[in-house]
Amino acid sequence: MMKETAINSVLNTMAAPDPNSGEINSMSSDLFQCIKANASSAKKKTTNGTPSWLKFKSKSADQKMDLVQVLAINALELTAPAAFFLRPSITCSIPNSPPPTDSFNRRPFIQVSGHPGSLAPAGPHTLWKKQTDTSTEIEVYEYLSTSEDPMRNVIPKYHGKRLWNEDIFLELEDLLDGFGPSPAIMDIKMGSRTFLENEVTNIKARNDLYQKMVKVDPQAPTPEEHDAGAVTKLRYMKFREEQSSTSLLSFRIEAIQFPYSNNIIDVKTAKSECHVGEILDKFLPCSEMKSMLLERLKFIKSTLEKSKFFMHHEIIGSSLLIIHDATKISAHLIDFAKSVKSPTNLSHFVQWEMGNHEDGYLHGLSNLIRVNTSVKKNMLDWK
Repeated sequence: MMKETAINSVLNTMAAPDPNSGEINSMSSDLFQCIKANASSAKKKTTNGTPSWLKFKSKSADQKMDLVQVLAINALELTAPAAFFLRPSITCSIPNSPPPTDSFNRRPFIQVSGHPGSLAPAGPHTLWKKQTDTSTEIEVYEYLSTSEDPMRNVIPKYHGKRLWNEDIFLELEDLLDGFGPSPAIMDIKMGSRTFLENEVTNIKARNDLYQKMVKVDPQAPTPEEHDAGAVTKLRYMKFREEQSSTSLLSFRIEAIQFPYSNNIIDVKTAKSECHVGEILDKFLPCSEMKSMLLERLKFIKSTLEKSKFFMHHEIIGSSLLIIHDATKISAHLIDFAKSVKSPTNLSHFVQWEMGNHEDGYLHGLSNLIRVNTSVKKNMLDWK
């Protein structure tokens, strides 16, 4: 205990900003990581059990994740260390870009799936999100942040583009800002498909995709596909969507984190409306919170219906990020790496067929509102 207290004392001293400069102590980041790791291993490990109503694989307590991971892991399939020693004031190469002020966010140093540097706190209210070569996210945020389009009111605030170590980052509002120390978080992947049309144009049947399919469900391929030992990418992608509620409801719950838990619970294979409703019911602790979420979801829907940007773009692979603590709740659209302009206006309701570019976003949002309404009604009836 004395050793742990001493190490934590050193860590607190190192992590605290200098009162004059506002910068973190200049001790080498490598040494800091080493001491931080030792301090973490010195603490007594605790295990939070997965609730009995969920029978899904859960991340271990040693792989602590928070919004930093939730934002990245389901969008660009990137996850990053929340490196609070990242110092934009030293590394930023954008001319006249001001350094972050006040104290830095102090999230645990985390690296889950081997993509270091994709997302990290930039200051007390913002995050940096790394961009890939194919991402359209910069264009989305830059357009909406400078336009009067109402969709700008339901996404994180945009604070500009940043360069660090020759990588491009977006600086975005930290959606956890203003919540208690351990809020509940839910990531919902929206839409009836999570792939762009140009990703499935190749009609060549592939054995590797067939092997992936039969590994999940040996009965899924047709007799012809079994004989060929191959399926097309389009066939495989549609099969993958059928393994969740995406095909049925045009949304799926990717993952949830409960308050005061270190576990991210993967629930993406929940398929039935009943099962999805059960998860939503457990996530929202009371009828008042359910009412607050319904009000927010209806606002988002009405906002998107008025958005010219939304009606002219496929919003593929985007999520609704829902956060709540004991007193308030929020919901925002995030993740626009696959948001592309459509050659025609979209309804976001019509069933997708190759060439019509429909994504089912509003269909999914309408279903989410309906399921939440049913969950709330059931709670009131039970009372």
